[in-house]
Amino acid sequence: MGRRSQRQWAWLLTFVFAFMLALGMAQRLPVAAQQSPGNPAIPQIILPVDTGNHWAYQCIQALAQSGGLRADQFPAGRFRPDEGVTWRALISWLTAAPVPTPPPKAPDDALRLSDSANFLSHYPTQYFDLNRPLSRAEVITAIAAYRSYPYISNANATLVANFEDSATIPEFAREGIAAALSQQAIVLYPASRQLQPNQPATRGDTAALLCQASQSPALLSTLPPDVVVARQLATSTPAPTQEIRGTWLTNIDSDVLFSRDRSAALSAPWLVSTSTLFIPPSGTGAIPCILARSPSSLLVIKRDCIQFRISLPKMLD
Repeated sequence: MGRRSQRQWAWLLTFVFAFMLALGMAQRLPVAAQQSPGNPAIPQIILPVDTGNHWAYQCIQALAQSGGLRADQFPAGRFRPDEGVTWRALISWLTAAPVPTPPPKAPDDALRLSDSANFLSHYPTQYFDLNRPLSRAEVITAIAAYRSYPYISNANATLVANFEDSATIPEFAREGIAAALSQQAIVLYPASRQLQPNQPATRGDTAALLCQASQSPALLSTLPPDVVVARQLATSTPAPTQEIRGTWLTNIDSDVLFSRDRSAALSAPWLVSTSTLFIPPSGTGAIPCILARSPSSLLVIKRDCIQFRISLPKMLD
């Protein structure tokens, strides 16, 4: 083989090597949709390149394609599905907007929730840090609050009926998780009766929760059906058979009797407020109750423990 032929082969091999190298790099780079020339304000859509082995791969890709995952939360296309999710990322994904400036001091403010009686109203604000990784309980509660899921009756009994580790669910998250469960908005992979509410929530699992909480059939279809937690109905709580006295954290006289003769179980859900708290004495089997005033000027207790409707017009007016 002459020198000319050797040079030709060398150039050919160099070209093939460069082509294969460029092809490999292209496969590793994130895929970006082109911005509209007529509307440069439309953000680019970045498809993650590191989620191929994650169980929620189809969900993550579909969320990114639909704009449900802001690309600024996974630069260079690296979604990092197994890392913890922060308040900053969750807020931007839920609202499809950057976190407001200056940073809010509470999660319900960050999510722009107009209703003060939301599931995050009991969240300890000292835990709110935009860069702090969240627990599963925090993520589910935030999604339930943002989606405005309705409160359900027998929330605690519902949690007990569905999760073996229900006792470990934080108090601030119990109503929100029960509401999300009633909407079939909770996913567990692998399928289990262990919610593990205090375990760190990963970015991949959070994306799956967002898919399940969406109203989009296209997003809902991306998740395996066996990871969706189906709600098991809770047994109804029997009415107390004796008078219960407790402590009132309000300006209402604390010497108020709760007798069965004056009470009637509520047949419809009531939206609770967070201004008045009734704490039952130990040994009664009851849990603390939130009080709200109904449109008919009745004092209503409905917090999954004692469900009474008590007429106190003189004390309320």
